Amino acid sequence: MAKVTVTIEDKGAKTVSFLAEIEGTEGATEAVTPAMAMGMATRAMFDNGMLTEAAAVALAGISEGEVPSEAILSHYRKMKDQG
Repeated sequence: MAKVTVTIEDKGAKTVSFLAEIEGTEGATEAVTPAMAMGMATRAMFDNGMLTEAAAVALAGISEGEVPSEAILSHYRKMKDQG
C-alpha cells in the first residue's frame, strides 16, 4: 500500500511551491504501486517544466473560450504530430 500526496501552492507573483510526498516500498518482492508511479511521474513533469507548460496552455485555452483539458490535449497532439 502506498500513499502519495501532491501539494501545489500559490506563493504569489507567478511562483508556486511543489511538494510530492511518496510513502511506500519497492524492492525485489514489492512492486511500485500505481499511486507511487503517478506521484513520481507528476514530480518529474514538474521538474522538467511539463506541468508549467500544460498550465500555460490551459490558461491560454480558457482565454479563448476552450475547455482547459481539451486545450492541453490538443497542444500535445500537435506536438506529437510535429514529432
